[in-house]
Formats: sequence, C-alpha cells, structure tokens
Amino acid sequence: MNKPLLLPLLFAAAMAQAATPTLVEYQVNGPRDKRVNILFLAEGYVAGQEAQFQADMAKFNTALMDAPWSSYTRYFNTYGVFVASNAQGASKEDGSTVKDTYFNCSYYTSNIDRLLACNTSKTTAIKNQYLPEADIVMVIVNSSKYGGSGGSIAVANRLDPEIVAHEVGHSFAKLADEYEYAGGTPHEAPNATAIISPRTSLKWNYWVDGSTPIATPETSTYGSVVGAFEGAVYSASGWWRPTQNSRMRNNGIPLGPVNSEQFVLAMYDHVSPLDGYSPAAGTVAWQGPGTLSVAPKQPDGFDLAVEWWVNGVKTAETGKSFNGSNLPLTGSATVMAKVIDRGSWVRQDPKGLLDDSVSWTVTRSATPTPTPTMAPTSTPVPTATPKPTVVPTSTPVPTATPRPTVAPTSTPVPTATPKPTVAPTSTPVPTATPKPTVAPTSTPVPTATPKPTVAPTSTPVPTATPKPTAVPTVTPTPVAACPAAWDAGAIYVGGNQVSYQGKRYQAKWWTRGDNPSLSGQWDVWQNLGNCP
Repeated sequence: MNKPLLLPLLFAAAMAQAATPTLVEYQVNGPRDKRVNILFLAEGYVAGQEAQFQADMAKFNTALMDAPWSSYTRYFNTYGVFVASNAQGASKEDGSTVKDTYFNCSYYTSNIDRLLACNTSKTTAIKNQYLPEADIVMVIVNSSKYGGSGGSIAVANRLDPEIVAHEVGHSFAKLADEYEYAGGTPHEAPNATAIISPRTSLKWNYWVDGSTPIATPETSTYGSVVGAFEGAVYSASGWWRPTQNSRMRNNGIPLGPVNSEQFVLAMYDHVSPLDGYSPAAGTVAWQGPGTLSVAPKQPDGFDLAVEWWVNGVKTAETGKSFNGSNLPLTGSATVMAKVIDRGSWVRQDPKGLLDDSVSWTVTRSATPTPTPTMAPTSTPVPTATPKPTVVPTSTPVPTATPRPTVAPTSTPVPTATPKPTVAPTSTPVPTATPKPTVAPTSTPVPTATPKPTVAPTSTPVPTATPKPTAVPTVTPTPVAACPAAWDAGAIYVGGNQVSYQGKRYQAKWWTRGDNPSLSGQWDVWQNLGNCP
C-alpha cells in the first residue's frame, strides 16, 4: 500500500538533488585573467536559503580580505555557487546521522570529530564548470558546529570564517602551521625553520631588528616583534617561528610581517601589477609626436611606481603616459615602461614578482608642413557690396561748389575734393559712396533747382573707398564623425573613442562601466571636446 506514495517522494528527492547550481558575482574588479579569483561553494543550504548563503559569503570574504590583502582588494574577484541540498547541515554533526547534501561533507573524517571534509571530485567538478579560473576555492557548510579542513579546497562551518583564512595560508601562500601537535611531521617552510645560527642564516633575518636576540624569549618585551620563537610545525622544540603569535598559530590573530609578505608574493605569483597598456607592444610608427601609456593596478592607500626607459637608460618620467619628449626627432628607439610595487608589505622579492614591464620600438619621422592655399593677389573680391546704379536723388549739387578751372575731357575732378586712391583695374564695387557731382563744360550750374546728376557710363572713381586687400581662401578641416555612444556594459581599451552627452571621449586603457563624464574611477577617460 505504501508503494504509490514512495515513488513520488523518491522523484521529489531526485529533483531537489538535481537542482541547477547558480553562479553569483559578489565582487568583480576586473577580467578574470588579471585578477585572483575566489570561489565560495554552498553546502547544506536548502532551497530558499540563497540569501543566507550570500550573507555568509560576505562574512567569509571580509575575513579573507584582512591585512595584507586589505591593501589589495581591487586585485580580487569574488564569486559564489549556490546549489540546494536536500538536507541542511552536514553528515555526522551528532557523530552518526548521515545527511543528503550536495557535496557530501561530513564531520568525523578519519575519525576526528571536528575534521570537516567534502567530496573533492564534486567540488572540483563544480569549480571547473562554473569558474575554471578560480585560484582559491572554499566550501561554506551550513552548520553551527565548529569544524573545517585544508588542502586544495578549504572547508569551514558557516560560523567560523577564520578557519578558511588560516587554511588559505596553507593552500595559497604555502605557509606551515606554527602550533605544536603530537604526531605531526615538521618541515621547512617560509615561516618555519630548524636553522637559526648564525643569525644571518635565519631565512627571515631581514625582518629582524639588530637588537632582537636569536633565539627570542617569549616575553611581553618581544610580543610584537619579529624574531625566532621556539615551537613550530607541530614540534615544541628545535623548530622556530617568526612571531610569538599569528593566524597560522591561532585563529583570529593577524598574520604578522613574515606571513603577510608571503601572502602578497603569492598574490603577485598569480597576477601582474600591470593591468594594461596602449598601444600594443611591438613596433609603433609616429609622424611627429605620439603617446604611450600604461594602466597599473590600483592598491588601496598607495600607488604603484612607474618608470620609463629609453634605449636602456632610465628617464625622469614617472607618469602613466609618455609623450616621447625624450626621443630623437627621427629614427627609432626602444621604450620600456616598468610598473613596480614598492609598498611596505614585501622586503625581499627573489623572483621579481612585484614588477612587470612592456616595451615598444618607436620609429619616428618629422611632421610634413602643409602649404596653405591663397587666392590670387591680382583679383581681390570684395564681399557683399551692392553696386549702386544711380546717384541718390537726395544729394543735390552744392550751390557753393566753385566750377573747376580745367575740366578734364573724361572725368572732371572738383577742386575742393581730395584725390582718391586709384581703383584696381578689375573694378571693385563701392559699398554706398555717392558719386561726386560733375559740372558739365557747356551748361552752367543752375542755382535754384539743382538737377541730380546721372552716373556716367565710364568707370566711377569713389572718393573715399580704400583699396581692398586680398582675401585668402582657407580650406576647412574636415571634422571626424562622432564615434559610437558609450555602452556601460562594453569593454574598452586604450585608444577607443566613444560619444557621451554631446562630447567625444577616448579611453586611456582598459575600462568597463566607468562613466566618461566622471572620467572614471581612475581617470580613464580623456575629454576630446564636443562632437560635430
């Protein structure tokens, strides 16, 4: 009688277990190939608990982004994968009960009560499917019981994020445990050693003040300094650690200088300090001036240093762009830009991880001088001057103008009128100057009714019109069409142009989502002026 009820229950359980995982973007600061990518996996969360998982993920991410990574938050992307389990929590929380969870996480692994581990084949499969670029993978188990484990994938219960912060020290920074534990096997590590004499042989001696004794007493006097404190990698004697206490010895404690240095070096082992550059590396041809630029990553609280080198010689340039002022006017030169992290977290960088460079071969030629186009000087063209045809009738012949003594046969000139400048042979048209009255040689000038004089058919001589000057013909410069409108979701690289609110902008380096009118979070957009 129970079979008809059992089949629907089994089908419902199978459907619940087959729930589709969902990738959650918690914090994205750049392309995955240029960032350290963190992935959190949800274990023992049932359907409807997505919000709880995201809140727990935020708490874990905060614990992980403690110093020194608090100075490099923009070097990281953080993601989560939520997948519903059929049961909440993990197996053997009480020592025996097995629960149906997605990643089969369980306490009492290897019969150790608080050793909480998961099915690594399942966690690896989800990581490869949803975020193959993940550099750090952690499972958050929806249980209030203390427990966790390390390895390539760290595991911790949801109430204790400091567990994964410690475990990442093993899996990512290659640090050793600094506590004593019976049965453990000691080994050399960046933060553990059996060799402290002479003191110069101590692997972290460059962090030790000259007044600090080696070995270092565990007293309050040396509670916050770097030295050589006995007890590390599970051994109570014969092995030394850098500080009295740290996150690798007890949860919730700062890492300390030596361990922090390893966290930063491990970070730079995955990503470059150089985010981008423009133009592409290789040969660049300039005709006249040009610009090279780099886009360093941006730490929190300080800037990375930039150096510009020309033919192997360091220049005084330290900015993100190089205008070629140090290059010869013609010929070729090798230009290298180097970006360097000179922050205080690292004192020794034997692998050169904290700097990166890009080089160009710049070939340069002189800018040709354009020849302006001019109008012929012999044919001045006055503009917009109407040609009068008749002397205005409102200008009668003055009664007091004496008759000229000698009247030229063609164009008589009144004796009281100064001689005008001779007009050019091309007959410019006067603007509004009335023609002076000409007295006929045979007819006396009447004194009562002055007769308006008709303009003669010969070329009139204006009395006050200056000689026009040549007007050059200027060839207008064509205006480039307005580029495509800015798209907040698009990716732009150095040299890309967009239009936004009637203005033209050009990207200096890689960007996505930076509003051009605000010039971006790192001054990525250059305002080129109004669009045509």
